[in-house]
Amino acid sequence: MKHKHHITPKHMGGGDSPDNLMEVTIAEHAEEHRKLYEKYGKHEDYVAWKGLSAQIGKEEIFFETSKIGGLNNRGKAKSKEHRNKISEIRKTQTWDFNTKEKISKTMVGNKNSKNHNSKKYKRTQSKAMREAWARRKAKGL
Repeated sequence: MKHKHHITPKHMGGGDSPDNLMEVTIAEHAEEHRKLYEKYGKHEDYVAWKGLSAQIGKEEIFFETSKIGGLNNRGKAKSKEHRNKISEIRKTQTWDFNTKEKISKTMVGNKNSKNHNSKKYKRTQSKAMREAWARRKAKGL
């Protein structure tokens, strides 16, 4: 079985043009991503290398790609186990002062976050979340 490997990966700005693609075996594909990971340290290449070489399974691939975040995960469903892991982590998650400061600075000027400390906003959000969880529960998610 042959794979198409992006010489310059898409996550580094590479495209689908024929001069940026090479046909490789699965083992060669894993090796190419290992080299890229060791050279640039990109998590995307780490996950590709480990996944292609069968060093990690599907569940761990989902978990690792969720760390990458952003547009890479848009529309990807998380398994029930993965959602439970995230939920458990968030229950114990605490942020130190520096982390809170960084979050606060990134929110400056964000028009979507004003009045989030108001009682009315919190009631509205709580109600919306209860309804969303009830819908999920009804669907068996």
